[in-house]
Amino acid sequence: MLSNYYFENNSTENHNESQHKISSGQTGTVDWPCQLFTDFMTEKRVSSYMLTLLGSNLLHLPQGEHIFFDRLEEIDSPHYGRMKSNIAYHKKNSYFPTNCDKCKYSEECMHGKNMLETVMANGAWNNYLKNLEEG
Repeated sequence: MLSNYYFENNSTENHNESQHKISSGQTGTVDWPCQLFTDFMTEKRVSSYMLTLLGSNLLHLPQGEHIFFDRLEEIDSPHYGRMKSNIAYHKKNSYFPTNCDKCKYSEECMHGKNMLETVMANGAWNNYLKNLEEG
């Protein structure tokens, strides 16, 4: 279950140099480059707009859509129904993932064009999935 995982924000004064980690108590830590996903997984308040941005990216990642909706359900999000509709609309219309420049952290983090590029470039997503399987 996703609640077995937690995120550590080892940030410095300068957010551009911040390093976010995702970890499992048994499998260690891996670099995690997306602050919005970290917020989502640590139950920080994430707006409906930011959830749509996040969901539009996660639906393109292996197991991403499943992880997104499991997490919304786990935290009993009031946006669950709206996100189901938004993501279904994105899929029906074959939308591309939303670009990182739409994210509230776009000026503070080092990112690719979108979350897919950001988390796939350094292997963070594959490591995350590996940790889920091992956990």
